[in-house]
Amino acid sequence: MQTFALQTVLKDITVKEQTMKSVTTVAEMFPQDAQVFNLGVPHYGCMGKVCSTHGGNATVLFKIPPEPNLTKIFKKMHTMSSYHPGWKIASNVGITGYLLSRITGSIYIYYPETRKWSIGLNLKFTKEKSGIAGFTKRKDNEWLYSDAV
Repeated sequence: MQTFALQTVLKDITVKEQTMKSVTTVAEMFPQDAQVFNLGVPHYGCMGKVCSTHGGNATVLFKIPPEPNLTKIFKKMHTMSSYHPGWKIASNVGITGYLLSRITGSIYIYYPETRKWSIGLNLKFTKEKSGIAGFTKRKDNEWLYSDAV
């Protein structure tokens, strides 16, 4: 079993433990051999053990795991996720590039006249020049579509 840090936030705590005493020194807060986690950069989330405390400082030994070897993934990356220009996707499905661009973006209809409905796929946002990860991306002023589209 592996120990790891799980960072949480509790909002509006209404119950407070009366027996809890306030910590006054670093040595009280971090006793020797206490298990701690790094919440700073680098090595966020690494587990460590308090070796000693002196004055207002604590000496901590962190266990820094080795970086994973991603070489095989980087070599296969081009086959794992390929993106194609819009005109190519459009010709494969028999529509125009303009229609593909409209369908994958935002399309609004009004029915009745006072009600606005969004019927586009919203896979790309032209004004922000951003797309949905894994589906669309913008490169060299052109929208590219993944095989998932």
